[in-house]
Amino acid sequence: MNKKNIMTGLIGLLLLASIFAVSVTGENLSKTKPQGTTILGITEELDQFQNDTIGIPLGVGRINFSEEVDLFMQVAQSFVPTKSLLTRVELFIAKNETASEPYTLAIRDNLSRNNIVESTISPENINTWNISDPDLNFSWIEFDFDDIFVEVGETYYIVCYTENVTENWYIWGSNNDSSSYEFGDAWISYDEGDTWTNQSRSKNTNSKPKNKGIRTLEDPNDNRSDMCFKTYGADATELNLCIQPISRNFKFQISNKGPINATDVEYNITIKGGIFSGINITLNGTINNLQPDHCVHYNAPLFGLGPVTVNATIEASNTKIIQREFQGFIFFRLLLFPPITIL
Repeated sequence: MNKKNIMTGLIGLLLLASIFAVSVTGENLSKTKPQGTTILGITEELDQFQNDTIGIPLGVGRINFSEEVDLFMQVAQSFVPTKSLLTRVELFIAKNETASEPYTLAIRDNLSRNNIVESTISPENINTWNISDPDLNFSWIEFDFDDIFVEVGETYYIVCYTENVTENWYIWGSNNDSSSYEFGDAWISYDEGDTWTNQSRSKNTNSKPKNKGIRTLEDPNDNRSDMCFKTYGADATELNLCIQPISRNFKFQISNKGPINATDVEYNITIKGGIFSGINITLNGTINNLQPDHCVHYNAPLFGLGPVTVNATIEASNTKIIQREFQGFIFFRLLLFPPITIL
């Protein structure tokens, strides 16, 4: 075969590769992570909080004071995180002596939507409230859950509820001055979460936190509630996957383009296809620690002929999952993909 024919054949293969479509799956924004106060070497920090109990606390559950007062209440507190990972929440609560069902804390990005994550505490693990000395019986209770990614600067909700059982209720400490927490409000539902009433009028709830929560009083007459809560979080980073478009063998690169180390990076890549589906390869492994602006390269030998589909999943303890699918063509040992970099 002369050089002209060889060049014509290579150009034809390149043109064939250039028309393969790239199919990209969506990122999982609420990827869960292992529980714990330290996430695989990344130390969490106190993020948002409201510490002060002033005035009347709010009840959570079925409260029966009389025939005229029979309420079933769910209570929520909105907040704006400054950390990309939400790791746990603490609440200042107590239980009624007749509380019989667990207390549930859930995180939502909208009061009317489903829980992103939830955590439940049994009543025996919560102090009993005594109306004669109420301040003595409240305590900070930790609700630990699978860590979730949140969008910094967006509003989320701590939603608290229990079963609708007679005399099954809890007390959640609050601050009746809505100036106590700048970036959120207390909310109440009397119909099992179907509708919610805003119980405070905090200013600037759409602005970003500047001092992790507490602000000075702006309007002494604006006297409604914010709940007593603490949220904990950690910073996250961002991974990048790059596939070499034309190469002998299969070559890819994983890089950390975020501001902090990516820890316990796990990758799983499958390559399937070829004539008579003869290509079926899985590549997986772990990178213990990947520093910012660093990358690792991989080279996997392949041999075959025909179109192939590559599915890749890359994740770490402090990153969102990367899930991608794209098409290519293998010509014996030469792999052809459209020129792409997955950001």
